Amino acid sequence: MYHSPKEDFAFVQVYLAKQRKYIFHRVPYSEFKASTTCLDVEVGGSHFTSTSASIRVNDEEGTVEGDITLVPPFAPWPVTKTKYGAMGWTGRVPFLECYHGVLSFSHGLRGSLRVSLPATAGAPANAFVVNFDGGKGYLEKDWGTGFPKGYFWIQSNHFVSEQQDTIESTIAALAAEKAPMRASPSAPPVASASVDPEIPPSAASEPPAPSGGLAHRGTPGSSATGDVLAKLGHLKACPGLGPEFTPLGLQAMGLAPQPPSDAGLVMSVAVVPIPGLPNKFSAQGFFGGLHFGGRTIALGTYTWGAHLNMRPVSDGSGQTNNLVFTAESGRYRLSVAAHAPPDIAQQPRLKIPTAKGMEPLIHESLEGTIRVRLWEAVPAATHRQPTPETEQSTPDGMLDANRGKGLAIGGHLPVLDGSDKVIIKRWKLLFAGVGHNAGIEYFNTLSCFGVQLGTGDDQ
Repeated sequence: MYHSPKEDFAFVQVYLAKQRKYIFHRVPYSEFKASTTCLDVEVGGSHFTSTSASIRVNDEEGTVEGDITLVPPFAPWPVTKTKYGAMGWTGRVPFLECYHGVLSFSHGLRGSLRVSLPATAGAPANAFVVNFDGGKGYLEKDWGTGFPKGYFWIQSNHFVSEQQDTIESTIAALAAEKAPMRASPSAPPVASASVDPEIPPSAASEPPAPSGGLAHRGTPGSSATGDVLAKLGHLKACPGLGPEFTPLGLQAMGLAPQPPSDAGLVMSVAVVPIPGLPNKFSAQGFFGGLHFGGRTIALGTYTWGAHLNMRPVSDGSGQTNNLVFTAESGRYRLSVAAHAPPDIAQQPRLKIPTAKGMEPLIHESLEGTIRVRLWEAVPAATHRQPTPETEQSTPDGMLDANRGKGLAIGGHLPVLDGSDKVIIKRWKLLFAGVGHNAGIEYFNTLSCFGVQLGTGDDQ
């Protein structure tokens, strides 16, 4: 619903990602009804609850009709007396312009939508059905008086293991090269892993001899099998993304946890006005929530010792399609690499409320890819500070001492309290996965962060 001194009205926005089509359906304010105790909203002929969505949109831009059931179990961001979900304690601060909540990281879907699009100058009329049976849903809400000055937002709950993503991309690459191979459907999975960013890429990077991980047309040791294993062992799946996403060899891949079916991530970095101060005063904040295995790990400006590093990565053509976020707070470190489609800046823009009305300012795609790794610090050990004669070899020796202990890999930190001891900081990999069909959204990022995805103007 949009409310201003000039006018009041309600609306439904429908974004058809594959068709690059956006429908903004406006209805009179009198046709808006909402419960004050639960999620139950009527907008014209459409009805939304915490367990269903009945959509009836008939507009000159297109018609969308159908019913979708949200299938439990749901995975909400927990809300307590002291932590207000995604926003932590800041969600209890009054007078903020915008508040955000996550009602479900991941849940099932059942139902369908019938879509009819009119002919345009660039495309003929089109009618089709979108089937949601067996799909996954995500549910969030925003409320307040306005949007942040600028922000990035990313989300996905379609996770596969890094190993599966690597295998699929490798097979696709070999198929494109017309290599004579075929993966067996009964082949056992090979897991993927990560290395702590403090560890050099050379650590455990050599692939072992093949041990039956994949079955191919031909005998073991054939050229087709060798090609696949070589590509899997040395594939640079994430060029330019930095040490946070350094690929390891096949031996280490078997140690990584598999993403559970309820896995979901949402992360946002924003510049927001400071309440009570002139508009030119603002602050930058972030939150990130990773839900998996029935628990939610939260990192944000509101968590102890939190800090965030964000950097763009060019695709080599001068266009920025990748962003790498590394957040650390308390005992957790979360690394997220988001890859946006090259045409994200040219896709239809979603409308947001401004002082002028509802303006098309938000860039969004639902066809992104994100890579996620979550690490947990494990109890550290102290060692004597290396002498000048051994300081070149001692760190490597420390790292070697930690190898073979699962994925608790460490590096050395500065001297503590002026003594002759250093601390070995070791990390255990809790989650590693690649999220497809990822939502990537941004607004006014060039002026707020000096970063813009894709090409085109940034408002």
